[in-house]
Amino acid sequence: MSVYFILCDSVPEPLVKIGKAGNVKSRLSQIATSTPFEIKLIAEFSYLDEADLHKKFAHLRVKNEWFRFTDEISSFISVMNGAVDFIKVGTKEIKRTGEWKRLVRLEPRLMQLEKDIISEQVIRGKDKNYCATRRWFNEYNNRLDQLVGWFAKNSQIQTSKDYDVALEHLFDNLMPNCRHKGIFC
Repeated sequence: MSVYFILCDSVPEPLVKIGKAGNVKSRLSQIATSTPFEIKLIAEFSYLDEADLHKKFAHLRVKNEWFRFTDEISSFISVMNGAVDFIKVGTKEIKRTGEWKRLVRLEPRLMQLEKDIISEQVIRGKDKNYCATRRWFNEYNNRLDQLVGWFAKNSQIQTSKDYDVALEHLFDNLMPNCRHKGIFC
């Protein structure tokens, strides 16, 4: 299942439908036949949760799965697609450095890892027992180990420095803060 963003900008106020479907192209066709306005698919993500996005953008909801298409949603899509140099995560603005961009050029799967970690803000944002350290080691650390550093298949990014750049960007800058009261962190 994928979460999709379908834009309808031929109405007085541009709207976006945030939904989910197993076959997004088929769903787009179904919606196109039931609306008198032009629509277009502007984004599709297989790793986001529709219900979490509906909560995140609840203040923009017009009706059901239709939301006002604002700069907030547009920016969210741009960040998730990796099309911007700065990422706003909570109240922090994170710069995608030249070193990070070089790593992504050499290993494009790093962008998917970044997207997954950014989605932690949406998925885990309100969980009072959330532990970023535990989540990192259970979910992301092994993936990073295989993409950058000593175990990377690409010999151009097998250095400790490359690994440190990726670790700083992904863990230090992007992972949400722990919210639990435990000794693990």
